[in-house]
Amino acid sequence: MPVWEAVELAEQIALDMGSRLFAALAGWSFPMTRGEMMATASFTREFNANRDKDTPPFVPDWPWPTEAPVEEVTPEERARAEAQLKQYSAFGQIRTK
Repeated sequence: MPVWEAVELAEQIALDMGSRLFAALAGWSFPMTRGEMMATASFTREFNANRDKDTPPFVPDWPWPTEAPVEEVTPEERARAEAQLKQYSAFGQIRTK
């Protein structure tokens, strides 16, 4: 097999979401194709729409890492950030007089 063909095949495998190589490069815990993602999302939507009100919602196991929770911002930090945004924003520099 020529080297260029081996490189091309490796690139194709690296871009295939259902391959273990793609999952490893993306930091996923397991491979999952787009079709499997759509089927899982559809199942989850239908299951949660038709579940009893007493039961908790179904949350599927996705391959990518879960995001860290958003940390709370105090009102003082928010005011400081908004003031800084207004100071440096191009739209804040426009005068309408």
